[in-house]
Amino acid sequence: TTIADYSTALMMDAALLLLVAGISAPLLPRVTSAHLSGQLAVIRRYYLRASVASFAILLSASLALWAAWPIVMRLWIDSVPPGLSIILPLVLIHTTIGGASGIGRVVLIGMGKIRAWTISSLAGGLLNVALALLFTLVFHLGIRGIIFATIISVTIRCLIWMPWYILHHTGKIASLPKVVTPN
Repeated sequence: TTIADYSTALMMDAALLLLVAGISAPLLPRVTSAHLSGQLAVIRRYYLRASVASFAILLSASLALWAAWPIVMRLWIDSVPPGLSIILPLVLIHTTIGGASGIGRVVLIGMGKIRAWTISSLAGGLLNVALALLFTLVFHLGIRGIIFATIISVTIRCLIWMPWYILHHTGKIASLPKVVTPN
């Protein structure tokens, strides 16, 4: 039943992500064009506005879904899985944080920062796996441990690193001063 509950939550996750997929798609050619013409302020504006819009949409939809999930379940599968009430809010957290970062992915690709995006994706995935193993095998948290691992890795990658990296490379966050050494 735990796997059934989790798979149901992931279907809801996928449905919510569809709400914001249309925001990031048209940004790629715009970001690429702005990058090629050196318009970093435009890229920064695209990133901030679209990220805030995506986050607001996902947060609103997640809260609405959480409030109405028993009704949605009765309409969708004709029953209310009891274990879903425990994991659904956790899944909605990582959906909201990670889903809003789709804009960052497009901005990084449009700016040609594919290596940074790839490394961050791989590092985030490895962190997720390591934490999931720790939470499930050591702390015996089961499916909740896997979800906690996802929340932590998505928060580090999508809510902390990605905004810092993008704002740094669009001139919003100044570079660290260079150390000058005497000859």
